[in-house]
Amino acid sequence: MNDSLLEKQVLSCALSDPRKLAELIEVADSDCFTQYSSLFKFLAGYYQKYKTVPQKEAIRIYSEEKDILLFDVYQEIRQQAPSSDFAFLLEKLKRKGLRRSLLSTVDKTLEVIEGQGSFEALQFLENKIMAYKRKDSKDTQLVDAQDVAIIKERYGEYLRRKKEGAQIGVFCGLKVIDEAFSGFQKGEYIMVLGAPEVGKSILLLNWAYSAWLNQNKNIFYASLEMPRSQVLRRLDSRAADIPYTPLKQGKLNVDEQRRYLQMLKDMSKRKNHFVVADLPRSCSSLYLESQLSRYDFKFDLIIIDHQGLMVPRARQKQSQDWNDQMDIAREIKELARAYDAPVISIFQIRRPQVEKNGKKRKMSLSDIARGYYITYHADFIFGLDRLSNNELLIESTKTRDGPPLRLSAYIDYSKMFVANISDSPVPVSKYDWSGIE
Repeated sequence: MNDSLLEKQVLSCALSDPRKLAELIEVADSDCFTQYSSLFKFLAGYYQKYKTVPQKEAIRIYSEEKDILLFDVYQEIRQQAPSSDFAFLLEKLKRKGLRRSLLSTVDKTLEVIEGQGSFEALQFLENKIMAYKRKDSKDTQLVDAQDVAIIKERYGEYLRRKKEGAQIGVFCGLKVIDEAFSGFQKGEYIMVLGAPEVGKSILLLNWAYSAWLNQNKNIFYASLEMPRSQVLRRLDSRAADIPYTPLKQGKLNVDEQRRYLQMLKDMSKRKNHFVVADLPRSCSSLYLESQLSRYDFKFDLIIIDHQGLMVPRARQKQSQDWNDQMDIAREIKELARAYDAPVISIFQIRRPQVEKNGKKRKMSLSDIARGYYITYHADFIFGLDRLSNNELLIESTKTRDGPPLRLSAYIDYSKMFVANISDSPVPVSKYDWSGIE
């Protein structure tokens, strides 16, 4: 039943019996009406003065005096036969009116926030909701305490985001990505795809280091491919801005040794944590959770390097690899939600083949067997390609918010360093990742 027909039926009943009109005025107000609010206001005023239903002549005279079309509306309503189920219609009208008022109040709260400040706005919202609750009948409550708490929580979250601006997620340090998505959000699952030796681990190490250094985030870096000592040396190379190979071989010059020692001293003074954990190959997400639970603080970002070396918690007999990886991806997504933190995992794809004309074959999800199923649970997918010795192409080809992005990043493989080349996305991509999703 549309609003217009409902209003006509209720008013038709009220015009037929003074008791029904009194009941209507007691439980409803003009907010319950959209098309016939003017007639309701006249009926309410007339009844409060004369305690009866106005006759046809009284409405005609009032319409002429006020120069309004109220008499025509009255004639239209009188053509509607009064319903025998007035109580049901009245309850339905009341609830529609209350919900309409509630939604209007919620929308208006944004304006009040701007004009009065956060505390006054939330108090205003709660008072209005409680007023609607008192209007509602005892048997069918429209708004309960939980509704009020949820609405207050949502506006509190809005105020927090407004206060913090764009810094509402975990930033990776690349401006184009950070501005487009406002950082990676809690519970999100991000996949990074790339061929061997393209720089996947270096990129994720830089993302984790940026969040640790600039946002004071706690990082958990799970390494299944490289030993913990190697990941730590890479982190030291990145943080101290020194070449990785001399650090690995113990052949740093005097200046590099000084910078290295100073970096280690600075790291020791920080209160947030960067944990690098050795995970055995063929471990499951259950083992990963057992490692996370060893610490008495919350991790803000979890890195998995890399997902392709994991196994599902419960592997089916004769299960194919792509099916296993689909189960692992689902488990990682649940891990992100359970630990209320973004999880970024690496997934290795086949190296692009060279065609007869000398050009590389375009990359797509066909480089992963049954790729659509494996990536189904991911909120973001980033594809990587090495354009030159110092240029890395990054393409976001599946996003929960916003359009896909293409950007070029500077990479120094010798120092494990990744940074912005420019603030603008790369206009033309070398490879087509359009099939990634």
